[in-house]
Formats: sequence, structure tokens, C-alpha cells
Amino acid sequence: MTKPPRLPRSSRRPREGAADATPTYEVGYCKPPVDTRFQSGRSGNPRGRPKRQRNLRNVFERELDKPIVVREGDRTRTVTKRDALVTVLVNNTVKGDIKAWGAFLGVLRALRLVEEAPEPDQRAPLTAEDSAIIHDFYDRYTPEVPPDSDAAPRRENAEADAKAAGKPTTKRRGRP
Repeated sequence: MTKPPRLPRSSRRPREGAADATPTYEVGYCKPPVDTRFQSGRSGNPRGRPKRQRNLRNVFERELDKPIVVREGDRTRTVTKRDALVTVLVNNTVKGDIKAWGAFLGVLRALRLVEEAPEPDQRAPLTAEDSAIIHDFYDRYTPEVPPDSDAAPRRENAEADAKAAGKPTTKRRGRP
């Protein structure tokens, strides 16, 4: 049973022989003609809401969530394709497959389950001049302690280190 094509509203005419062809009320705002009202039993949206647009991520997720039957030895289990894929990847990695090992590490890095190796320390070792600068700074900003106190003793070789580096050895009191 096919429906007749719908005509535009301007060309609709009341059905012939209809009892309410001439309305008994004034047609106007919030008072539509009887024949153009929603009919009971018919949908106001016959085609329905349009389907969502498919994208690659949704297609992958839907496919990976489908169940499959897996045979392990003499028994069978139903698992999702996603679980089966992880199981095969881990098993091949344990067997020693180099390609599986690379893919396994890539997955672990993508999921941040393994940390990247720290970069080796690229700093150069301290020179005698750097050491003299550090000792000079330490001497300037470390408070002087009287010799009879129990606090840690001052560095006595700081002056010798500064002389060896060719730095002036004048002692300053307070901040420079």
C-alpha cells in the first residue's frame, strides 16, 4: 500500500463530501483548518530522525567490540575481537617475534604504560674556574660563625682554591 504524494499546503483542498469542509469556527492564529491538523495515528515525522554520520573511529570500535569464538586447546571461549587482538599480540611478543615486540612497545607507549628512557646527562664536568666561583659564592653568603660555636666549621681552603684559580681573595662583610 503506497501513500499518495503530499501536495504543498497552498494546493490542498478540503475533501469533497467532508462534513466539516466549511469550518464552524474562524480559522486564524492557533486555529488551523481541520483537514491540515495532525491526524491521529499518523506520525508527525514519518521519515524519522536522520542517522548519525559514521566515522572511522566508530566503525573500528563497533567492529572490535563484536564477539568471536576462540579455541584454546580443547575448550572454546567467546571473547571480543579487541581482547583476542591483545592476546595474540602478547603471546607473539612472549614467543620472541621481533615485529610483535615493536608493535607491543608502541602500544605500551601510546597507552603510557611504560616511560621513555631518560636522556643521558649532557652537562660537562665542572672546571677549576667553575669550582672557584661556587666556593666564592658559598663564602660570601654563608654567615660567619664564631670559632667557639658548635656549628659546622667554615671552609678553610676556600682562599687557597680562589688563589689557584686566579681570583681575588678579599673578604667582604655583608652582601656585595
